[in-house]
Amino acid sequence: MRRILLRSFLVLFFLFICVAGTLSLIRGFTSSRLQKWKREMSAKGEKLLVSDLAPPSAMPDIMVVPLARANKDLGGPAPSLPLMRVTSPGFAYAAAKHTNTSPSMHKLLDDKAGALATVRDALSLRPRDLGWSYTNWNAYPGSPPLIALRTSAYWLAFATVIELDRSRPAAALTNVLSILSAAHCYEQEGTLVSQMVRVALGGMAFCASWETLHATGWTDTELAELQKSWEQFAMSKPLEFALQMERAMALTYFGMGRQGDTNAIGLIVPLASFAEGFYAPLWQMALSTGDELHYLQTIQRCLDALRAARKNRSGVELQKRLSGGESWLAPYRYPMSHALMPNIAKALKRWIRAETERQLVLAAIALERFRLRHGAYPENLGQLVPEILPSVPVDFGDGQPIRYERQGNSFRLWSVTQGAVWPRAE
Repeated sequence: MRRILLRSFLVLFFLFICVAGTLSLIRGFTSSRLQKWKREMSAKGEKLLVSDLAPPSAMPDIMVVPLARANKDLGGPAPSLPLMRVTSPGFAYAAAKHTNTSPSMHKLLDDKAGALATVRDALSLRPRDLGWSYTNWNAYPGSPPLIALRTSAYWLAFATVIELDRSRPAAALTNVLSILSAAHCYEQEGTLVSQMVRVALGGMAFCASWETLHATGWTDTELAELQKSWEQFAMSKPLEFALQMERAMALTYFGMGRQGDTNAIGLIVPLASFAEGFYAPLWQMALSTGDELHYLQTIQRCLDALRAARKNRSGVELQKRLSGGESWLAPYRYPMSHALMPNIAKALKRWIRAETERQLVLAAIALERFRLRHGAYPENLGQLVPEILPSVPVDFGDGQPIRYERQGNSFRLWSVTQGAVWPRAE
């Protein structure tokens, strides 16, 4: 029996040495590849550390207090009134022309006029970030400032529809410009959620602009102001910075996970019930460096595709890169990667749509300005350049110019990404 036990022990010990050696070799090989990749990317100018991307401290958010006070005075969420929506390919519903607002809603807007004025003043500050240091996670302000921003934008959208119903387009335009101010806020914030809130606010401004351009009597000066705000609305550069910062902050989680930090390990525990007892140690010993390399390479592909899309004014290649699937084993082989980047593909696809919306609204404004100057709409969008626009607006869905068709005293304007008639939809 003792000989059997001794032999069993020796076999198990040998197996342990083999497994440990194999895991060590795997980690050594992937660690070498990881460090080589980091050196190569750093040599190309990629910034992988939080300290390289942002200063150690930031200015406090000067908008958050007055905006919170104004939202408190508004007394809750805005009443739900529809804005533009697409009803079928090439056709859209103009809420301002079809919504019968009640006298009580008109009175509500009058009652909230003071609070909304405070909202517009606060949004005009356009803070560049949330005012926290990325090196100190405990100082992160969380979602309340972003929630306050969206709440304010909904109230401004409500005010836009009411003012249009009152045949007061100038007042409606003031609110649209304030929604755009909300979208301009936190342009330099380095979290993906903040940039997606900005993109969503841009979508709200797109719909509100579409509604407002149904009104008549605009001056070239008013339209030029709206055009300027849309031209200044940046999305791709801030989104690129957010992806870089998310990457830098994620690297700290990989390091913490390898050290056994429970918060970091907790990201991969939901994969399986045995994660804490078996899989987590296996990940720490052998899989973590390969997981980190996979994460870095995936984010880099997204960054390269985003930069190319911005340069080429087309999201075609970006969409191709996002459509590639992974095997069913990937979440188990690269668990931390899958935990840290579930929404990146969704964010990039939404950016393609949002950029197309921006191109649409710029085309619509330019067409109205051209009509004011020349008495009729142009035969093609090329006639807008360079008098009003620096270049022909592009549909980022396929990289082609925005579709345009003159129809007597009106026109059709549409895209493969956002199939809306602009602005004379009935």
